[in-house]
Amino acid sequence: MDPTLTVDAADDGQWLRLTLTGADAETTVPAGLHGVREVTLVGGGIMSAAAVREAKELESFRIFWRKPPGRLVDAAALAGLPRLSVLEIVDGYGLDAETLPDLISLTQLSISGLRRSIVPDLKSRYRCIGVRLVIEGAKPDTWLAANLNNPFRTGSTTTPEAEPPLARHTQTLSAPLTSFRRTVMGVQTKLKRLCVP
Repeated sequence: MDPTLTVDAADDGQWLRLTLTGADAETTVPAGLHGVREVTLVGGGIMSAAAVREAKELESFRIFWRKPPGRLVDAAALAGLPRLSVLEIVDGYGLDAETLPDLISLTQLSISGLRRSIVPDLKSRYRCIGVRLVIEGAKPDTWLAANLNNPFRTGSTTTPEAEPPLARHTQTLSAPLTSFRRTVMGVQTKLKRLCVP
């Protein structure tokens, strides 16, 4: 994106949701949109939190990596955003527990796709400080070393989280034919269930 780009928007973009695709470490919120409250960066490799440094009204910031390593630089810039309350990170495999600065108004941090080895430190850091921490898709470091550059890594079934439910619960499914009652639209119906061995 051209760093000299200026956008003419009412109230400095306060009523807009801004999504910047193809983001990288040089991407910034264009002049004229520094009042925006929601920004999403979608890019690959390395992205910079300095992209939103001038967006002082920012309340919600989402970062989606589409290519490895999923690293965030200039994270300290987020500390200068007094209204930032929601932070969502997707496929940030290059992050560690100390990447993000302390954010005074943060109420929710959602991370989907990260190294499993940093999860205990993240939980410890955000415990009892009023931040709702949501973590999904944590992958073992050994799995990431083998698959990080695999473009099909999200469809892989090599991790326990991605294992098909039938394979995980074969012992509970090997029970004999059972029957149970269920109410369907006010009428009790006797159903039979055959469990697959």
